[in-house]
Amino acid sequence: MDIPTVNHHVGSTERVFVAHVNDLNDFYLHSELVRDSLVKLGQELYAEYSESLTKKSLGINETLNIDDYCACPSESEDWYRGLIRQIDSNGNAIVFKIDYGDVQYVPIQFLRPLHKRFIQLHRLAFHCSLVNLIKPLDGWSVKLVDEFRSRLTTTFLYAKFINYNEIRDISEVEITEKSSKTSLNNDFQPYQMQRLVLPINDKFLYEHIPLEKIESIQANQIRMLYYICPSRFYIYLRENINSYTNFQNDLHKAVQNLRSISTPVKYQVIVKKM
Repeated sequence: MDIPTVNHHVGSTERVFVAHVNDLNDFYLHSELVRDSLVKLGQELYAEYSESLTKKSLGINETLNIDDYCACPSESEDWYRGLIRQIDSNGNAIVFKIDYGDVQYVPIQFLRPLHKRFIQLHRLAFHCSLVNLIKPLDGWSVKLVDEFRSRLTTTFLYAKFINYNEIRDISEVEITEKSSKTSLNNDFQPYQMQRLVLPINDKFLYEHIPLEKIESIQANQIRMLYYICPSRFYIYLRENINSYTNFQNDLHKAVQNLRSISTPVKYQVIVKKM
């Protein structure tokens, strides 16, 4: 059973506050509507698990592995819902805090299996990216990320949901401060990678992974994958979304486990070039 994600309606606007920031294309927000739910969840997790640390170890049926949900304690003695991303040879786990977006390094002996009733509650933080901003090739500078993080600490902050990327499970948003007439997106646009510097001839990228042509005689339901300019962009067919998602999940796990990645011959061609 997976913890469900709430998809916000495209075009809607909500008052939000920041949960965690990695960069301008990777950050987490809370809706004003979930403040009470966050407090209640924290109280229930504490009541359920605070005394469990007196146990010396997990029971036979309580073994935790990578990709398992868990209850994770913090140094402040608060408890959070977590997802185990990695476990090292010393028994330490990297845990993604589902309702906040950051990660925590915790000895696995302090983690506890997440009870079913806590899995049924949807994720309280939603993953976001500033819409129409392209990350520079060398990444966003630390100074810019710090400035962006600082701007998100304002009291009255509003997010307009422009698009939802189903594959990446991320919302593309436009963020505005109450007293401002322009969005934060506009303030950071001068620092993004310019679209014109992208290579015009990208055939070399697909020497070994062919692209499939779309038949012009029939209508196709599509989703945007990567946009360069009005005459050059990439899409995938809606009917192939499961194949693409499975491949991305396998690739992610392979990188995490440092396994060698073979040619994905079992997957059908998904990306289409326009």
